Amino acid sequence: MKIRVFIFFILCFIVPQTLSAQDTIPEPGKKKKQSFLTETRHWAIEIPVWIPGFRGEFAYGDVALEGEDGNDLTPENPIEKPSFGHGFKRLFKTGLDLNYFFVTRVSYTNKKFYSEFDLFSGTVGTSLKFRYNNKELVSANVHSDLSRLYAGYQLYEHSLFKNKAKYNLHGYGGIRVQNFKLTSDLDRISRTLKIDPLWVEPVVGVRNELVFNYWKFVVQTDMGSFGIDDKFSYMLNLNLFYRISNLLSFKMGWNAWYVNYNDRFKDESLKLKVYLAGPTSALVFNF
Repeated sequence: MKIRVFIFFILCFIVPQTLSAQDTIPEPGKKKKQSFLTETRHWAIEIPVWIPGFRGEFAYGDVALEGEDGNDLTPENPIEKPSFGHGFKRLFKTGLDLNYFFVTRVSYTNKKFYSEFDLFSGTVGTSLKFRYNNKELVSANVHSDLSRLYAGYQLYEHSLFKNKAKYNLHGYGGIRVQNFKLTSDLDRISRTLKIDPLWVEPVVGVRNELVFNYWKFVVQTDMGSFGIDDKFSYMLNLNLFYRISNLLSFKMGWNAWYVNYNDRFKDESLKLKVYLAGPTSALVFNF
């Protein structure tokens, strides 16, 4: 499993270097590559993949499940509390159940305004074991979907290094749709668990951009529900972009997604806490 992680990071390094080298081959009448400082294109479409580590707790009626990838779930070894480095540390643990989440993102920018839609979707495999009522271990399948639609406005702009770099601060707001589908046979005889809560929540966030020629570093975070009706969530995105050509950019980054949900589902009390964090990589088409 570690080999697959190593190959992922090698590809993340080699692909942009190869494409960049091809892009620098001189051609007669070739248009000069456009930097992020002189960007005039309004649309961007990303085709990324996300490799998150997983931690989850689910309580539905009298059934409680808790688990995380790459760890011994015996009662003597308690589950770690989520933290910023949680996903990165667990990514390289022995026995990691490596999961791929696919992401689609479309954005539109026009001067100080921008809007964006993104979708995160993936499944935690059945090889991941959960503690059932803190006793026996059972298999479960967890599928997660998250989509966001939001719009933002540039609140602050500042030039750096004699106009060779620029810092931008944006505020944004919108909605987030979250859906979790959990299925498990539990004792494989008489008890099964099937839940699929879906809810829509308002979100507000901030986006920080540091632009230097063909490089752009983005730190973006938002919160949803704000504790209303015992629901709270946040998402953190750290991304580094490199402009390969006028059409194409390459992105490497880190996503963290946390959900705390308490509500009723089909006349039973449902509580869930889910934390997903890990590296992401994408090709970005600008037009």
